[in-house]
Amino acid sequence: MAITLADTYYIKALDNYPYNLEEMLENINYALSYDDQHAEANTLMAKFYTYEVPKFELAKEYAHKAIGSDPLCVPAFGALAEILMHSGDIIELKNVVKYVCTLKEANIYYFKGILAQAYEQNGKLKKAQKILKDAIQNCVYNHTLEVLENQLKRVDKKLKRGKKK
Repeated sequence: MAITLADTYYIKALDNYPYNLEEMLENINYALSYDDQHAEANTLMAKFYTYEVPKFELAKEYAHKAIGSDPLCVPAFGALAEILMHSGDIIELKNVVKYVCTLKEANIYYFKGILAQAYEQNGKLKKAQKILKDAIQNCVYNHTLEVLENQLKRVDKKLKRGKKK
């Protein structure tokens, strides 16, 4: 399979993200003009509208478009999960995590960490703690394991603080 013009512009956009947003936007718009269904380009736009210009509904549209064009695009599910976590939509996030756990390409522990963080943000510390302990027990990725352990330490600290009151 050959590299398309959309792929070329996506790679240029990715290379510029998040350090040179002007160049990133120019290249991502070219990529999407050549292929508006380009899953990775739509995923990058979802990240842009999550972190750089927080517009969660627009970010969600781009993530859904990416998933619609490639239902196995794990990075698109990652972007959607982060959007849902930031916007506090735990119900949809749980459904995304449940689905992602069926994809063999996905680092499911990363997604469980996002779900735990959403529970933490909503003050459901025991639920977050339970998810994190389970994820840590089964995680096989060093970087993800380190992130999960740090999250668990933070949740444990909050739980201890709550008991002292």
